[in-house]
Amino acid sequence: MKLLFTMHMPYLPPLGGANKTIRYLAEALALRKHSVVVIVPAFGEPPGGVTEKQFFEEQERYGIRCTLNQGAYIFHLNGVEVHAVSDEKRISWYLKNQINQFQPDYIIVAAEDITQVLLKTSLSVRKCPVVCIAQTPSLLPFGFYSFYPDRQKTSILKQVDAFVVNSKFLADYVHHWINIQPITIYLPAYGQPPFPNFGNFEYGFITLVNPCHLKGISIFIKLADQFPDLEFAAVPTWGTTYQDRVWLESISNIYLLQPSSDVNLILSQTRILLVPSLWLENIPLIIIEAMLRGIPVISSNVGGIEEINLGTGFMLPVKPIERVAHSLNKNKTIIPFVPEQKILHWYNALFQLISNKELYDQQSSLVRSAANKFVSQIKIEAFEDFLRYGS
Repeated sequence: MKLLFTMHMPYLPPLGGANKTIRYLAEALALRKHSVVVIVPAFGEPPGGVTEKQFFEEQERYGIRCTLNQGAYIFHLNGVEVHAVSDEKRISWYLKNQINQFQPDYIIVAAEDITQVLLKTSLSVRKCPVVCIAQTPSLLPFGFYSFYPDRQKTSILKQVDAFVVNSKFLADYVHHWINIQPITIYLPAYGQPPFPNFGNFEYGFITLVNPCHLKGISIFIKLADQFPDLEFAAVPTWGTTYQDRVWLESISNIYLLQPSSDVNLILSQTRILLVPSLWLENIPLIIIEAMLRGIPVISSNVGGIEEINLGTGFMLPVKPIERVAHSLNKNKTIIPFVPEQKILHWYNALFQLISNKELYDQQSSLVRSAANKFVSQIKIEAFEDFLRYGS
């Protein structure tokens, strides 16, 4: 099959779960001998985007040679032909041209696009089925947990030939809010086994990825205060504001780690992963990535986290965010009113894991086994069969 993917996120480096998932999916399909082309913006505004420096450093890291044609950097990686458009304002025009030239059998559009311009463009050509893949409720244009609710953009989403989600939780969410039944397919987003085992009772940070109010930075900082002899690490990404960084930097036992497209660089330094989210999550990629590497995870119980916890425990209640301001911060995310959180059960869970080697080793083995079993059951053939017979 000839497959054209497009998303409003850079392909390299994949610093977030959404674009990392699309990249793994595209490359898995290319390995199955499908012809795969991806149309993306080359850059994006930080903190969630990619700078020119990051883009070219990643090219060098992979030894990629790219050509510049019609304003797009074109390169090949793991069988995928990537067109990274340098001027984001021209991406709709470029996408339309490539659809006409490539003549794909399917166009697959990532829903994580506040403009929905790529989906609108794909639907306007309508030479083949258009499939939308959604991975987070926050960037859908509908529902209480949407960052950017918009009825007109919701109507665009409803025009697709098929709506795919990567969890049962998100399928229920979509059905509840817009009364359509998505197709649930767990996507091959975790790389290839064997995965290194980083579980280490003696060494490593207590790590939070994307520290911000939505992700429970208040719980993280309270734990750092109550465990002054432990070393904590924060990995700032799209949600972390300047004020969050100042707060984190004011605490002596919290270290800031640079985000990386190679998750092993972060997880090899991690003893325990904290995911104290206060906002409705789907299924955070980092949870399974940590579990695959034998790293125990202490998480909240909001959204789809229970689904991806795989029955391994250490999932704790929180008071979720239920009110937000009618404005966005400089990171273009909502400004929440964060309820005061009870810390005792978080303190106890962390204390158990850092003080009891037998318990730590048991949990490390449990999460690694459960995650490997889960990932081994994810087959690219499920997505292929859907394209052939399900849309």
